[in-house]
Amino acid sequence: MKKDKTHPAMKTGKISHFSLLLTFLFVSVSVSLAGEVRIMPDDGEAGEEFGQSVSISGDFAVVGAYKDDDRGNGSGSAYIFSRQGANWLQQAKLTASDGMSHNYFGCCVSVSGDCAAVGAFNNKGTAFGTGSVYVFRHSAAGWLQQAKLSADDGAENDYFGYAVSASGNDLIAGAYRDDDKGSESGSAYIFRYDGTSWIQQAKLTASDGSAGDNFGRAVSVSGDYALVGALNDSDRGTGSGAAYIFKRSGTNWIQQTKLVPDDLSSNDFFGFSVSLSVPYAVVGADADDDKGSNSGSVYVFRLSDDRWIQEAKLTASDGSANSFFGRSVSVSGQDSQRYIIAGADGTQGAAYIFRQENGAWIQQTKLTASDSGENCFGWTTSVSVQNSDVYCIAGAYKNSAKGEASGAAYIYGSFSDTARACDIDVSPTLLTLSQPKSGFSRARSADAEKDSEKDEKSEKDEETPSDENCGRGLVIPESVTAYWQMTPRPPRKPAAQNLAAAADWSRYDSGIRSQGSCGSCWAYSALALAENLSNQAKLPVDPDLSEQTLISCTAGGCSGGWYWDALNYVNTDGVGPESCYPYTGKSGNCSDKCAAPDFLLKVSHFTASPGLWGEDHTVDDLREALQEGPLCVSMRVPDDGTFTGNGYAGGVYDYNGEFISWESNGHSVLLVGYDDTAQCFKVKNSWGSRWGENGYFRIAYDDVTDDVKFGSYAVSASGVYLDGAAGLFTIANKGNADLIVYGITADRSWIRLTPQTVPVIAPGGKQVIAVSCANWDAVAAPGEQGKITLNSNDPDEAAVTVEVKAVRPPTVADIPILLVSPPFAEVPQSAGTVVIYVSKGGTDAAMDWTAEVDSSCSWLSVIGGSAGISDGTVTVSYQSNIWGSRRGKVMISALNALSSPQFVEIRQTGMYVVADTDSSGSVDLKDAVLALKILAGTAETLNIVTWPPHPGSDVNSDDRIGMEEAVYILRYVSSE
Repeated sequence: MKKDKTHPAMKTGKISHFSLLLTFLFVSVSVSLAGEVRIMPDDGEAGEEFGQSVSISGDFAVVGAYKDDDRGNGSGSAYIFSRQGANWLQQAKLTASDGMSHNYFGCCVSVSGDCAAVGAFNNKGTAFGTGSVYVFRHSAAGWLQQAKLSADDGAENDYFGYAVSASGNDLIAGAYRDDDKGSESGSAYIFRYDGTSWIQQAKLTASDGSAGDNFGRAVSVSGDYALVGALNDSDRGTGSGAAYIFKRSGTNWIQQTKLVPDDLSSNDFFGFSVSLSVPYAVVGADADDDKGSNSGSVYVFRLSDDRWIQEAKLTASDGSANSFFGRSVSVSGQDSQRYIIAGADGTQGAAYIFRQENGAWIQQTKLTASDSGENCFGWTTSVSVQNSDVYCIAGAYKNSAKGEASGAAYIYGSFSDTARACDIDVSPTLLTLSQPKSGFSRARSADAEKDSEKDEKSEKDEETPSDENCGRGLVIPESVTAYWQMTPRPPRKPAAQNLAAAADWSRYDSGIRSQGSCGSCWAYSALALAENLSNQAKLPVDPDLSEQTLISCTAGGCSGGWYWDALNYVNTDGVGPESCYPYTGKSGNCSDKCAAPDFLLKVSHFTASPGLWGEDHTVDDLREALQEGPLCVSMRVPDDGTFTGNGYAGGVYDYNGEFISWESNGHSVLLVGYDDTAQCFKVKNSWGSRWGENGYFRIAYDDVTDDVKFGSYAVSASGVYLDGAAGLFTIANKGNADLIVYGITADRSWIRLTPQTVPVIAPGGKQVIAVSCANWDAVAAPGEQGKITLNSNDPDEAAVTVEVKAVRPPTVADIPILLVSPPFAEVPQSAGTVVIYVSKGGTDAAMDWTAEVDSSCSWLSVIGGSAGISDGTVTVSYQSNIWGSRRGKVMISALNALSSPQFVEIRQTGMYVVADTDSSGSVDLKDAVLALKILAGTAETLNIVTWPPHPGSDVNSDDRIGMEEAVYILRYVSSE
């Protein structure tokens, strides 16, 4: 966490400035980098800091040496270099006509066409620090000073000319210490060349400017737009930063928008560098922490329909702490061919080239100086696209080739379209999919029914699991904890202000299971995730998967395991239905699983073993990840009895106890949703449906960061499919440049692809695509062939195809599958109705079914849908309950259907009021007799207070004890 508002560059006394090129021509080649030219001034000396500022445009480059002493100590200079073939030769040395000591001429530079602008922020003007900008024009006579510009209201220490940018006939100069809106609030000035002279057209300030914002420390102009950075703006926390875009209207400049990305935080210093080339604006945040403290980032915005939209956030592929990526930025190009260069001067320094292809910004290469050292290479950068050439320049003002801190700059060019290229390789190019048989083809065994009855009886005897039956069993590998100790936390998620207020994936969950005392939470959470994905994909199989297979066939067993190992097994081997290897609550032997399961379910993608993050995560991290689906997550189970057993009975759990250790308390669960209104997450547990809220619990957002560490080591998965019913192919990049798959399409509606979009594939990388059949009814019998086409930026194979053959088995008589939902219903004490949904499991066969209530349940009756054909509903009414809680069953049967009959249990709460007339603490015959005596008014009851009656004794709330109470007690006692 950054605590110091002062930007790191300010602490070292560096001059930050950005000279940006904004008018470039389109280049249509797919380029790669080759060649380096190091340039230094002919008269360079120690301490001049040549390379403090750089700018390049076409055949000209200008480099500032603001501590040159030709006209006095620190008077400064700038050098013009011109391209001669493959070389860059010094053409001119520029100094101010009125230069003097400590003017710091050359602190910033910008070149556009034949015009060069040089800032001198400490030029005296009306007083030291007023500042000036000098404009030079190239002609046959050389580079001659054309004008000296100053602010019409310049004042001491405004630092006008600290930043400058020229584009065509427009020039902008920053004065970040101007005090118009408070001390060092800052300003910027627009000048326009009318063919004869440069005229001040406007003074820009932020509409919400305040003291210390440093508006104008970085500036850029392009066409009718200007971009100004304010690195110390505090909208997202102290020093979070901002950038402002102004638009010209006639001779006026109007603030159009303020750029403040959602994921900024304190001391990111967004706006430290800026560059504008309409319709693109690029802003650096060199102290962002996405890849470690001060690793840095760059934001790309695009103008669309008069609005500036964030298009990308760039980070260095090898970003690390104190890299300061984004210290300088420059954007160049037109239409679909654009380049961004971003400097990262930390340690030895580097600069990164990004190329735009089909809307994506791809890191093309990393530049480092051939004579690398701690030279601040990348402190300033600039890129130029002209005709068929792309050139960039990076300054290294601490280079000591001509004495300590004499400085140097490096120009890179000679881009070619063959030196670097991607090479797509797809394998295999022929896939065969076979229609699976239903996972319901095996009827549930009689033993399984008996086990179910036994479990049901046990649940009746014990309303919630005891502490010992609330097993845990999460074992986090040492390699995982070590990884997060050595690795910076991943990029922060956006502030998520635009996310929905709630999300809930539990509608795709399978039933609640109970792991008992076995330490198998890791297996249950992994398969809960797989089952949820299976239900989302509408796979035609029983969603009850075999946890015992994972427990017996992977490392860990009942002594504990890691859910990544479970998902890895599902990915490689697949897992069958519960009937293949029913749960025993013991470690067991892998050889005991059935040899020929009805199906094997697999997942093609899941998070790597360390997880999406370690224990250093936020509520927004979880909310953002939940937009894609449920997550396996870790937590520390409180060991004070408030969570296990009877400790948690519902509501939002919020732990406020002592420290909890991972050891023996680590637990894995399935995170399925969140609710901003209640400030909580919704979670599926594996402690049975009698625990918590029907097997689920809600946990407060606070418990993400406290000792519970809820949501740690999160893992997601995707691409669920049936083995044999799906195929995989791999897209590999065998080239030396990034592979971009623009589109992946199928010519048949039944072809399903997971994922449907392919991320950029780096050289040597690969991406696996799962192919499955989305609708077998759409496949012509006995089979049909389709084609998948991949379009990419491979110069030799722009389009690659994969053939897909779907095979259907011979048509046989279809057998319906009886499915009912919900498996149970909890209803209130008052009378009402409940609806049960009946389905034939997606089969084509007809199914006649009937519904009836258990004869012992006189309080239940079927009032609608007592019989039906195929899919339908059953409406069951229930009477009000004046007794204790009770349960009844509704049986749905279908002749010749698989999985018939099915039972739905109706659970009704009861009256908790009992007539304890004599306040003895129990209800018995004495209470009934006493109620009758009170009614008769016998002498022995005259001293009993009947108003108000004792709490719980007045059954019908008529403020007296009488016949109704006596009858109620007699019926209650008889039912006991």
